[in-house]
Amino acid sequence: MKIEGPLTIEVIDDTAKNSRRVDVKFRPDFQAISAEQQTARMQSYIQQLNLVAQSLDQESADYQGVQLILPLCERVLPYLADQSIDLTETIFLEMNMGTASPQVYINLTNLKLN
Repeated sequence: MKIEGPLTIEVIDDTAKNSRRVDVKFRPDFQAISAEQQTARMQSYIQQLNLVAQSLDQESADYQGVQLILPLCERVLPYLADQSIDLTETIFLEMNMGTASPQVYINLTNLKLN
């Protein structure tokens, strides 16, 4: 499944550690627009993700992917609005795959927040 939006998403599996990392970056064209446009585009993307999630089987990988990215988008939205986030930084989502329900860690500590 591919949803066009302000982010690029890369999944990196580490079979040795039984973990998965998702690297999320803001697209260059998104970085180039005003804070107001960024906020509006992210809000639209969040709405689109919610609509897509409603149409998916909750057991599907696509649904799980949307549910991984959606809270991240909601979490960074206020930082976009007040321009207190460095959009050139990478956001890491780390998952321990060794349990029945993988633990997800959203790492915003590497972001430069004002």
